[in-house]
Amino acid sequence: MNSLKEATAAAHKRAEQTEIVKLIFEKKIDNQQYASLLANQLIYYSAMEKCNSIFQSNPQLARSSRLLNDLIDLCADSLVISTVSYRYADYLKGLNTQSMWAHVYVHYLGDMMGGQMLKRCVPGAGSRFEFENMPELISNVRFNVSIADAYEAQQAFEWTINIYDDLYQRIREAG
Repeated sequence: MNSLKEATAAAHKRAEQTEIVKLIFEKKIDNQQYASLLANQLIYYSAMEKCNSIFQSNPQLARSSRLLNDLIDLCADSLVISTVSYRYADYLKGLNTQSMWAHVYVHYLGDMMGGQMLKRCVPGAGSRFEFENMPELISNVRFNVSIADAYEAQQAFEWTINIYDDLYQRIREAG
């Protein structure tokens, strides 16, 4: 494996093949479902942003306020929350800065790189996918991760897949 991208390619593909992501790409996710996804992401994005110095030195990376704005914009009357989101948030709180960069790589770089495509598929404004100085942010994230972070990046994908699968199941049961 030459890069973190190559090392995480299989996990990334599995995440893209979850049912909730399929709903997004097929433009079949409704406001309620997407609001639930945002609410779950807000739980662990907030945990990352509150407990690590990465976001103090890179405030333009932070997405929590934008996730919240997108969530409010959808005017959802009920949200489905996965308890896995809370467990992931707790897991993140125990990471050191180097390990946290792997999760930043998966989530925030994902928002920057794939977010432009996702923004066209989701309800609402999608302001969470709007970054200032995106090329600089991408370079900064890539500079701070290496192939050595592959294990932790894999963990980020596994948590995400588990959250998406649990959330999809709960949405089906609620609907």
